[in-house]
Amino acid sequence: MNVIHFVDSFSPIGGGSQTAVLTWMSELVASHNEVNLEVVSNKTPVVFPVSADHRIILPTLDLSRFFPQYSISYRVPPHVEQQLIAFKPDLIHLHEPQFLTNHFVNFAKMHNIPVLATFHTNYGWYLRHLRPPAVWISQVLFNAQDSLFRHADALTTSTNYWRDYNTKIYQKHVYTVPISVESSFFQCQPTKYQGLKENIKLVTVSRLSNEKRIDILIKSLLYLDEIFTLTIVGEGAARRSLLTLVQQLGLSDRVTFVGWKTPTEQVSLYHNHHLFLSASAFETFGLTHIEALATGTPCVTADVPVSREVIPAGTAEFIKCDDPKNWANQITEIFATSKYDNMLEAVKKTYPILKNYTSMASTEALVRVYEQVIRQSGK
Repeated sequence: MNVIHFVDSFSPIGGGSQTAVLTWMSELVASHNEVNLEVVSNKTPVVFPVSADHRIILPTLDLSRFFPQYSISYRVPPHVEQQLIAFKPDLIHLHEPQFLTNHFVNFAKMHNIPVLATFHTNYGWYLRHLRPPAVWISQVLFNAQDSLFRHADALTTSTNYWRDYNTKIYQKHVYTVPISVESSFFQCQPTKYQGLKENIKLVTVSRLSNEKRIDILIKSLLYLDEIFTLTIVGEGAARRSLLTLVQQLGLSDRVTFVGWKTPTEQVSLYHNHHLFLSASAFETFGLTHIEALATGTPCVTADVPVSREVIPAGTAEFIKCDDPKNWANQITEIFATSKYDNMLEAVKKTYPILKNYTSMASTEALVRVYEQVIRQSGK
């Protein structure tokens, strides 16, 4: 089968959505000879797992002046459409909704090509919580996503929670395809007692943006013993404000910003920390939770539906409130009691469950969806 993947906003510091898409591409190229992949994207320094003759770069607008390392494609030249027609696609897989979403949907309908769309982001949250001008951009993206999902032949999400949510709204087939986690993360090393009495190392891995609520994690250090330190992995628009917060609170010697890291580097970071933290207001995938657990690192996370769904029992502590003092109290209790031992043991016992999220398992599920959508379209 011939499949076009279209994402028009790849970035060197992209988040979980981009990581999942690139992992799918890598696995499709490496292990699925039955799938011929053509990738259409913006111009970006991101390294793609497909050969140059199977990648189409669209005219791109550089927006890094406003958003760190961000660019977006804005036009599909006629010769590109001819390339796509010559490829004879059986399916077009569309990802993040941007300016060209409707163009590709219309192209697909004109040539009788089924469209599969993947839910990556809960833009509704941004509409409720952001202020102008950011909320205006979110409204445009929300409208584009809504239009894409209404016109697509089928949708995928990574969790049953968002499957049920989108099924109710769009009244069409929504497939659950588990999040794709690179195989390098599956090196469970749950023995994490080294240095535990002198320095308890906490880590969060995230895009640095408001909905991730990293400020809660930073402020929690005010109520934790000085042996607790926090490493913040990631980049994003909120980096400057978070750095300022750390300085204002006098926590510069206990909080370290290490920037964006490759998957291999992230594995090492997880292994060298005792606990993974996430205060995110919502989750679409729960990607970093699975990555942490796959390396043997227990979690403390905000109590949101997706986290409850993807995290195996006993491997995490769920926190319902956004009070930094409450977070500190629960983190302290983990190490003051036998909870940490129990969490490490639970990670070992549930490790086979985590294997459902390997790139191989996820991509096999995605290929089955491709086959079903193509078959149902009558191609």
